[in-house]
Amino acid sequence: MGFGGRFLFVYFLALGLIAPSGAWAKDKHSKLTQFNIKDFIEETSAITTGSKSVNIAGYLQQHVSSNARFKSEVTFQIPGYDEQTQQLSLNKQEFIAHSLQAAETLQDYNVGVSIRKTSIDKDGERATVYTITEEYGTMPMPQQDGRIAFVPVEGETSCMQILTLTRKGLIQMHRATCETTIAFQQH
Repeated sequence: MGFGGRFLFVYFLALGLIAPSGAWAKDKHSKLTQFNIKDFIEETSAITTGSKSVNIAGYLQQHVSSNARFKSEVTFQIPGYDEQTQQLSLNKQEFIAHSLQAAETLQDYNVGVSIRKTSIDKDGERATVYTITEEYGTMPMPQQDGRIAFVPVEGETSCMQILTLTRKGLIQMHRATCETTIAFQQH
């Protein structure tokens, strides 16, 4: 991959996926509802973007199922380069590792997540959630002269996620399939 490498690809995949999902261990649920799914998404967004001070790795260990899979198609739009699209598939541990790396990179980060549609199974133990995440910030990028410049970047991710409820009443992310567009701005 040119211009940014695998790190950028994984970075934005992680942001797009982690912004939409969780409720911390204090909340135990008997079934999934529109309300606790919305709370889960808002709580995870706050934790993974640094708005709420919590151990991100511990949170994700608890709220990502052990056999979780994340797939994404990421399209990069960088001035002066042809648009490029990459595919990525991650398991739970890969996702957590990349999420931690991503959380430390963007500066002046703002995110907005909206739930487009939620379908909850009749037993209340599984839900399919469609989200749109919009992100803005600046990212350090090496320049040809060796300096680092903070480049404005915008991302939009649409995801179909499957959330499940554990026997202990915790909401977990089980699967996610996403499409992300990342646009780097002139600086």
